[in-house]
Amino acid sequence: MKTSKLTAASDDNNVPVNSAIDEIEPALTYEDERDRLRLERQVERAFYLAGSALRELRDRKLYRSTHNSFAQYCQDRFGMMRRHPYRLIDAAIVVENIIQMCPNGTQIIPTSERQCRPLTKLEPEQQREVWARAVELAGNKIPSGKMVSELVSQLKPKPNNLSEKLSVGHKVIVSGTHPLFPEPCVPLKLAVGCPLSNSKF
Repeated sequence: MKTSKLTAASDDNNVPVNSAIDEIEPALTYEDERDRLRLERQVERAFYLAGSALRELRDRKLYRSTHNSFAQYCQDRFGMMRRHPYRLIDAAIVVENIIQMCPNGTQIIPTSERQCRPLTKLEPEQQREVWARAVELAGNKIPSGKMVSELVSQLKPKPNNLSEKLSVGHKVIVSGTHPLFPEPCVPLKLAVGCPLSNSKF
């Protein structure tokens, strides 16, 4: 690997000028390569280790001697705002689930919380399927968080008008026939204690 080393020189007016001299760095030894890989993996798994540690701190309430809440403990001790420790915990759970696909350690696993975040909305089996698909689409390399998010969004059904929350007094109009309403329906008004039925109002 070549690197450039700048050295000072002078032009005709005795003004210092930088000139580049190429210097060849020695190639990495076997031990260097091994250490590099080990250290890179530590960096890549830092979020997972942090999430696993935070989960144990939370589940065992090891913060109870100094703090009343886990959120306040994380903010005071680690400077983490409320959502961040929980996102790390959820990401660690996703990674553990993905590791189950290939427990011998050859599986490509997420390297950031951002890659795991969309997967937390899915069931464990779906998490593994989506991650495997994302790795495949990335050419058997680590996929971006955006790629994972796009795959998850393809799985989730698009919200429709029927998913809106209804409140008391809200009018519901059902058009056509529906298995729950085989007869033609008129607008229904929801009232407290009045379940919907097939009878006409």
